[in-house]
Amino acid sequence: SWRPSNGLNGSPGTPGSISSTFSPLPSAQIEVYPNPVSDQITIAVKQIHGNSFSVQMTDSKGAAVLEQTFAGAQATLKLPRLSAGLYFLSFFDTFGGLLGFEKVVVK
Repeated sequence: SWRPSNGLNGSPGTPGSISSTFSPLPSAQIEVYPNPVSDQITIAVKQIHGNSFSVQMTDSKGAAVLEQTFAGAQATLKLPRLSAGLYFLSFFDTFGGLLGFEKVVVK
């Protein structure tokens, strides 16, 4: 849903300003383990729409380091050689809808 807003007090404002509400599935619906990780992680996604899901992994600067699609609701993701640090996983359903996010630490 949306409503025009001038960004000051939520009252109607200038045309073209949009306020929206977006609610992906709670991250509790996505399990990622082990974390911290070294070479592979297991992903379990509950209540997915469709018969597959995809994962995009980005580094702390926002650069994509991995994208992969899986059939079913559980998968093992083998990681390429990555520098140690914090990475972010974004999960999408079959139709491209955002399911949620998770943080992982690569050791």
